[in-house]
Amino acid sequence: MKFFRPRDLAPFVVFFCCVEGASFLGEGLRKTLDETFPSIHSVSCEGLNPSPPPNLVSSLVSSAPDPLVHKDPLEKETVIQDALRTGETFSQALARLQLDYSIRESIIESLSRHINFRTCRPGERFTLAIDYAGQLLRCTYERNPFEIYTLKSADDESYQVSKEPVHLDKEVVKISGTIEDSLFDAFHRAGMSDRLVTAYARIFSSRIDFNREVRGGDRFSLVFERFSQEGSLLGYGRILAAKFEGASGEYEAYLHTVDGEDRYFDGSGKDLASSFLRSPLPVFRITSSFSNSRLHPILGVHRPHHGIDLAAPIGTPVMAAADGSVEYVGWQRGYGRIVILKHAGGYETYYAHLSRFGTGIKKGAHVKQGQVIGGVGASGLATGPHLDYRVKQNGTFVDPLKIEALPRTVLAGAARQKFLAETKQIAQLFMDDAPVRVVRVENITVKGYPKGWAG
Repeated sequence: MKFFRPRDLAPFVVFFCCVEGASFLGEGLRKTLDETFPSIHSVSCEGLNPSPPPNLVSSLVSSAPDPLVHKDPLEKETVIQDALRTGETFSQALARLQLDYSIRESIIESLSRHINFRTCRPGERFTLAIDYAGQLLRCTYERNPFEIYTLKSADDESYQVSKEPVHLDKEVVKISGTIEDSLFDAFHRAGMSDRLVTAYARIFSSRIDFNREVRGGDRFSLVFERFSQEGSLLGYGRILAAKFEGASGEYEAYLHTVDGEDRYFDGSGKDLASSFLRSPLPVFRITSSFSNSRLHPILGVHRPHHGIDLAAPIGTPVMAAADGSVEYVGWQRGYGRIVILKHAGGYETYYAHLSRFGTGIKKGAHVKQGQVIGGVGASGLATGPHLDYRVKQNGTFVDPLKIEALPRTVLAGAARQKFLAETKQIAQLFMDDAPVRVVRVENITVKGYPKGWAG
């Protein structure tokens, strides 16, 4: 009888151990994955814009309890939904999720061609989709409801980035109301935001001073665009028409496009934009008038004050009173931060004590009437936030409140007939006294902000 020596049995023992070991490890791995990715939240993968997947997925739930994690056996992927935390960058968020360094770098490099991550804010959402091998399938980054970017892995192991279409409800809404205390209060009672009241006041800025010429009982009406998504209000678009009825007079405004530019005209076809705005601030309070001798509140001496002081909260947008070019921008002694604009007809305008300068405002830059050139501040010799606004004509300072307002454009002939035909139907809406009326609703698809977005 031939006996097997132990060393002769070694190959069979090794083979047996490998087979049994693989079976044991496979079962253990399945249990580990099932325990690691419980169904924290039921999330459908259809329509998701995912993002890069972590290699060390097993620690996602324990290291970041906030993300929503969903394992989809049919799609053979895991989806993680998360958002930037306070003080956290996108790269740090990916690192928190234990995403492999090389994948993190690929995501940042690809998306940074479309997104400035230095301006990202807490709460901005992103979604990752990874396969069970820890490889990235998709990454979606949502800056806001209108800026959504999706990164997908391609066959050549590169990534492709696309901007996602966004589906919105666009409403045309008409509101009317009566002013009791102020225009702001009247709009708030109607459930409208400060952005809308500021836009309304800006339309009539060359006709009405809403701080001095508004009385209790005055009425306002406007027709505007409103955007929402799945029943949630996102913001406002253009004001299509506006009306004001008060002790100071009755004014109407209709949006009309001339040479590719949206402008407002009254019912007869005269441009509401005049050669000069009545004020570079849509809403303000006059704290000091034009004077040849005024007691300076800081210096304590009498000296000329050849301008008007307009009090408003810090950061309130300051508009160019007329078309022109930037003559000076910078710091100038007691004026603090100041912008000086040069206009046709020998006019210059001064905007002092600013808290900041507008985008693109530099010496020699051309500005349009109504363009934001800075923000209200208290720089220089100032007791509080206000704008020191001055106007110089042919080298001599004049009272800004006494400048004659002339329309920039008057429609005539066929252009006027076309305008009257366009505005006839919308003008009839002002006959309706209903506080709020939805005139029209349509579904639109955009990639980015909708046209006329005002926030």
